[in-house]
Amino acid sequence: MVQKTAAIIGGGVIGGGWLARFLLNGWNVNLFDPDPQAERKIAAVLENARHALPMLYERDLPKEGELTICKTIEQAVSAADWIQESVPERLEIKHNVISDIQKYMSCSPSGEEEGLQLYLDFEEGEGNTVYDLSGNGNDGIIYGANYSSDISEQSCQLTSSLTGCDSVAILNLTILESTFEIDSQVHCDNYTWINGITYTQSTSSPTYALTNSVGCDSVVTLNLSILESDSTFTNETHCDQLVWDDSTYTISGIYTNYYTNVE
Repeated sequence: MVQKTAAIIGGGVIGGGWLARFLLNGWNVNLFDPDPQAERKIAAVLENARHALPMLYERDLPKEGELTICKTIEQAVSAADWIQESVPERLEIKHNVISDIQKYMSCSPSGEEEGLQLYLDFEEGEGNTVYDLSGNGNDGIIYGANYSSDISEQSCQLTSSLTGCDSVAILNLTILESTFEIDSQVHCDNYTWINGITYTQSTSSPTYALTNSVGCDSVVTLNLSILESDSTFTNETHCDQLVWDDSTYTISGIYTNYYTNVE
C-alpha cells in the first residue's frame, strides 16, 4: 500500500482534529503552524485522540503515521496527497495562505484521483457556491466573495520521482467537434425513420445520434411533414360498357385508380 501524506496548514482546534484523524488512520502528516507552541499543543491533542478515536471504530486502527513539523508552507505541501487549510477565519489570512499553497503544491488534482472525496479549486462555481470537482457533490458555500475571470494562466510543474529533476508535462490537445444536421422529409400518411419508429403526424422533435468522420457525435434531427391521402367513391351504371380514365370496362366490379392530390 502506497503511503499517503496529508499537509495540515494551521494546528489550532480544527487543524489539530484533522491532523489526529489523518495520523491515527495511517497517513503521514506534515504540519505548518507559525505558533512557537504548536508542537506542544499538537502533542496534547494527539494524546487525547489516541484514547478517544479507537472507540469510534469497530476495527483496529492501522499503524500510526509519521508527524513532521514543517518550517514553511512549501515544505508542508510540496509532496502532499491532501492539503487541509485550517487557518483562522479571516479573509486576508486565508487569501495569503491559499495563495502560498497554490504556489508551492506540486500540481492541482485532476479530479479523477482514486479515493478523492473533495476537490475545490475555487475557480468553478456560481453565486456563492463553489463546486466540488471530485464528482461527489460536496459543494461549498462562500460568504463575502465574488468570482472573477481576471486570473493569471495556470501551469503545473511536476517533479520526476526517478531523478528529482523537473519533469515538464506538455499537453498536446486536439478538440474534435460534434456535428448537428437536420433531415427534412415529406411523406404521405406515414414515414419510418432511421430510429425504426413510424410517424403518422408531422414533427420536428425526434433526434438520433450517429458517429461522424472524426469519431464524435453526429446528431440528426428529423423535420417531418406528413401529408394526408384522400379517396372518393363514384357509383356508375351503364349499358354494355363504360370508359373511365381512358380505360374501357365491360364487366361490373370495383375498380381503383391512383392520383396525386393537391397539397
